[in-house]
This record gives sequence, C-alpha cells and structure tokens, in this order.
Amino acid sequence: LGNWLAGVGGFLVANEPDQARAERLRANLLRAGIVDCLVTCADGRKLGDVAPESFDAVLVDAPCSCEGNVRKDPSSLLRGSGTGESAVALQMPLVEKQWELIQSGWKALRSGGHIVYSTCTFNHWENEA
Repeated sequence: LGNWLAGVGGFLVANEPDQARAERLRANLLRAGIVDCLVTCADGRKLGDVAPESFDAVLVDAPCSCEGNVRKDPSSLLRGSGTGESAVALQMPLVEKQWELIQSGWKALRSGGHIVYSTCTFNHWENEA
C-alpha cells in the first residue's frame, strides 16, 4: 500500500494506539522504504472527529478476540466461543469498540472513498453484527 501510494504521489497515515507497537510500525515502514508516511499514536475512535473527510481510503484493522491466531495459541479459539447470552456479554465491550472504530473510519473517509474492515477472528459478533 505504501509503495503504491508513493507511486501516485500519495501519503500514508497509520495509527497505532500502543506506543511500542507504533514505534515498531514506523521502523518497519522505513525498513520497507516507505518514507512518505506519518505514524500517529492516538485512540482511533477519535480520529474521524480530528480529521473528518480527509482520506481516500481507510483500513480499520480492529482489535478482536484473535480466534485467527489458533495455530499460534490453540486456546484463542475458546475466548470467543459459546452461544447465547453469556457469549454476547463477553463480546459486547469488544464489539462496541469495533463499532466505534468503524464509525470513526467512516467519518475520516472522503466522499467516494473506500473503507476496509479487518479482524483475525471467525465469530459473527465481531464480523457481521
């Protein structure tokens, strides 16, 4: 994405709310030769209000229950499992945060832009609710 943006005169803005991860992200971008970029360290739920209708494309790589990490951590599949009210109660704080992130992404998106929502989980509470 960064290389494509550089080829069309674009600029990459990446946000990672965790400072240590933001520093690693910036180092990885530079190592990949992507210099036309800015890495911010903010709450993504606020970015749409800070920079409304500012981006042609937005990728929301939302925090999730990480069921997709089952190969690395087999117990990850159990965290989001279950049915009924207990499963919903466990997932709701995470789902609410995901919803707030995607709403912020929509606000930050210019008219005619594209948004991509991504998680590494399988459960429908996080991907289809």
